[in-house]
Parts: sequence; C-alpha cells; structure tokens
Amino acid sequence: MRKLWIFGDSFSEGSGLWKITMPPPPAWPDIVSKKLDYKLVNKSKGGASCSAIIQELCESMHKIKEDDFVVIGGSHASRIDIWDWVIKYWINITPGLAAGDMQYKYRRTDGGETKYIAFHEKTLMGGLGKGRPDLRKIMSKYFFNIRCEGDEWYHNRYTNIFIGLQKELKRRNINSIVWNWCGPDIYELTPDNEVIGKQPHVYHYESIFELGIKDYHWSGKGNATFADRLIEKINDGVTHWKNIYNE
Repeated sequence: MRKLWIFGDSFSEGSGLWKITMPPPPAWPDIVSKKLDYKLVNKSKGGASCSAIIQELCESMHKIKEDDFVVIGGSHASRIDIWDWVIKYWINITPGLAAGDMQYKYRRTDGGETKYIAFHEKTLMGGLGKGRPDLRKIMSKYFFNIRCEGDEWYHNRYTNIFIGLQKELKRRNINSIVWNWCGPDIYELTPDNEVIGKQPHVYHYESIFELGIKDYHWSGKGNATFADRLIEKINDGVTHWKNIYNE
C-alpha cells in the first residue's frame, strides 16, 4: 500500500488535541491519509527544528517509494538543536514560547516518550543551581539579539533546503509538498492572542486557545480545515504552499 510520509513539528504531530477530548479528534495527517487512501507514516516531533526535520527526511529517504507522497512542514526558523551533556539528550530550543524566556523538548535515548521541560535544574541549561545559569543567560541573549534578528534569512535558507530535497524526491519519481505555519510574511497568532504579521489572513484554522485552553496548536476543527485545504493543494499539483493563510 502506498504511504503518506509526514515530516514536521508539533503542528504536524497533532499536539494538544488530547486536551480537548479523549479520545482526541483526528489530526490532519490522519484525515489526509484516510481521504487519499494512504498508509500514514508520521515522522513529526513536537518542538522539532528545521534542521531536525531535514535530518529526519534525509534518514528516511531510502525508505520512501515511487507511489508514496511526502508532506514537509517547516518549523520556527530560529529553533536550534544542542547536545546537553548533563542529561545526554538532543535539545530543540525555541525562543519566546515561555513568558520572556525559552522552552525546549527532548527525546529520551531509551525510546520513551518526549517531555517538555523549561530549563530543568538537572540540565546544562538549568537555572536552579545544578545547571549553568550563566550559560542560560548567554543563550537567551544569543537568541534575542542575534538568532532572531536573522529569522528571515534562516527561514529562506531552510525553505531552499526543503525545495532541494524535493528535487531529489522528484528525481526518484516521488511527489511532495512543502508548507510552513510561520514565517516572515505569514500571519501568526500568538498564545496571548497578539497578532503578528504583515497582512491579515484570508483562511483561519481554529486553535485550541480559542476553546479556552492555553494551547496555540490547532483544534480538531482547525486540523480538519487544514486537511481539506492541503488535499486541494495536492490535487492541484502544488509543490510549495508558500502561505497557508492567504493562498
């Protein structure tokens, strides 16, 4: 059976849906795979950086077959990966998700579930005595004064890499589409309901936040809306969906 391969972060993983109902409503990858009759292979991970998504796709490239379809969902361009030598995990660090601070997520090396932590005291970045609060301050300054200043450059760089990988997939007769939930020219709604962006949106994806739950990921309705629009793009042969809110 042909497969639908999904690469991305929490928006492709279906994060937060369990907060609504149990069992949770389906995430968009489940909806798309059923409507298009594909077997779903979801390689997305919450908190994943663009670099981590690229690595996951490269490592899976030899397993993807001609009749399969690949969906590549980009992430926040400022996210980076570091190796935390205290807890011995790869850490995906994202600026600005905690109030004036940062959060990150790690994957246990024993294959267990991932868990969100915000500068846990047992880590290299911990700020409660057992870690290195001095490094935490340096990392925060780096993000907000340097990394985030180059957000547009990083966004374009990662997009070009995704498109380059698409060309390799096409060389193998494998079709794909690239999209992103955030970016320099993309309308964004932050968890505290603050609007960021250069133009108002045309299409809306309901968030869990709108249901009264402190989570900015898409709700069941939001996932269903995105799934229907993604299917339209796939059927139209679109390979780079530049702005999911206005196109």
